[in-house]
Amino acid sequence: FLTGDVTGAKADLLASLAVLPNFTQSLVKLASVHMEQSDPAAAFKCFDDAIKVDERDPDIYYHRGQVFFIMNEFTEAAENYTKSTELDDTFVFTHIQLAVAQYKSGNLANSMATFRRTLKAFPQRSEPQNY
Repeated sequence: FLTGDVTGAKADLLASLAVLPNFTQSLVKLASVHMEQSDPAAAFKCFDDAIKVDERDPDIYYHRGQVFFIMNEFTEAAENYTKSTELDDTFVFTHIQLAVAQYKSGNLANSMATFRRTLKAFPQRSEPQNY
């Protein structure tokens, strides 16, 4: 997938799921492949399937948030980023993306509050400073 071989990546991920059908990371990555192929419905089905397997996997919600974000559905993106941070508050990029989604949806006060909390929670990380 990272090398641009979307078809090969899809085949590999489907093979992975044939062996381990409950491996949420393969479902999440397959969702990304579907988005590369301009098939958001299939991507969201992968996320739904992953949630059925493990509703407490924060990575599912982060990546689903990313899909909503690129579709300019910022409120839905923020909801997914919030869920991801509730499950794992140690991943800096979820906090950053939440703040950006809040900003893009016109919720400036919440966005600024989220950025301030992120700066405070991750003082040793440079990424929040870039926003």
